[in-house]
Amino acid sequence: MEAIERTTAVWSNRSIKDAEIARYEFPHTGEKFWLPTHFTELSDPEIDPKDILWTTAIDIDGKEYHIPAQLAYPDVPSELGPRPFRTVSSNGLAAHPSKLLARVNSLLELVERHVVSSVELRNSHMDFIRLQGLAERFGIDPHLSEIFIDRNDDVVGINPDSLPTTATQLYSQYVASGLHPRIYRLDNEFDIPVYAASLVEEINPSEFLACCGYGAALDAAEALERSLLELAQTRVTDMHGSREDRVEPEKSRLQVQPRGHWALSDVRLNSFSPNSNMLLKTDPAYLQELVSRLASKGFVRVAWHEYRTKDENYCVRAIVPGLETWHVLAGEANTRLMSVSS
Repeated sequence: MEAIERTTAVWSNRSIKDAEIARYEFPHTGEKFWLPTHFTELSDPEIDPKDILWTTAIDIDGKEYHIPAQLAYPDVPSELGPRPFRTVSSNGLAAHPSKLLARVNSLLELVERHVVSSVELRNSHMDFIRLQGLAERFGIDPHLSEIFIDRNDDVVGINPDSLPTTATQLYSQYVASGLHPRIYRLDNEFDIPVYAASLVEEINPSEFLACCGYGAALDAAEALERSLLELAQTRVTDMHGSREDRVEPEKSRLQVQPRGHWALSDVRLNSFSPNSNMLLKTDPAYLQELVSRLASKGFVRVAWHEYRTKDENYCVRAIVPGLETWHVLAGEANTRLMSVSS
C-alpha cells in the first residue's frame, strides 16, 4: 500500500495530469477555499492565491472544498504555476482497497505527525534555538548539539514487561536480535493514543544508528504495535539510506552515541494501560470519532483529496488546516520552528 501512496502522489508527476486542477479569481468569500496561510506548511506571502493551482478535497459529509494543489502534489512542476509553500511533506497519505480505511489511516498519520512534532518543538527545538541565539549574540561556540539535553515533560516511559500479547511478541523479535527498544506514550490534547519506540544501535565501534517509530490509533494496543512496526521499517530503510523523505542528518551514522534526545531519555517506567475503545476501523463511527476529537480542539476542517489510481485501490491524502507538519520532504524547518527561530 505504501508503494501505491508514493507512486501516486510523491514520486510521479503523471498523477497531476489526471487531476482536476484550476485557477480562480480572488477574493473569494466563505469557507470553500482553504488558503495557504491556513496551513502550518511555511507559505510564501508574496504569492497571490489567484496565481496558484487549486484542487479539491471532500469532507466526511461529502462537501467539496478547494485546497492548494501543492498540498496534494508536493512536487508539482513550477512551470504549471507558482508554489505557495516553501515546505512540502508526505503527511497524511494512505492507500487501501477500502475508501473508509484509507481515510482512517491517513487521518491517523496526520494526528501522529502533529503529536510527535509538537513534542519535538516543546521539549527540544524551542529551547535549543533560544540557547543557540544567546550563544551567537555573545560570540561563543558551546557546541550545543553535543551537550544539549531535551526536556521530557510530554513523554511517559512504558515498561516492556507490561506490554500486551501482540506487542510482547514484536518486542521479543527485537530482543532476539540483541536490540532493546525504548517505548514512550505521547499524551496529547485529542486523547488519541500515540506511542513512540526508539532504538540506538552500534553499527561499529565508532558509528551509531538512531531511529524512531511512531503509531496512533483509538485503540492503545494498536497504536503501540504500530510504533514497533514502524521502528523496524525505519531502521531498515535508514540502514540502507533508501527513504527520500528522511533527510541525510536523520538517517546518517552518528559518531557519538546520542543521549540527550527526549526519545532516549531515562524516565520512570509505567505499566502499559489499555483503553476501552470498542470501535472497529471498518465502522464509519471510528472515522467520525476521529473527526469529532479534532473538532473538539478547534480543528473543525477535515477533508480528503482523492487521487485517481489505475487499479481498484483508493489513495487519499488527509487535509487538516492547522495541524503541525512533520517528515518534510525538502528537509526544511516547519512553520512553528521557523517562527521560534526568527
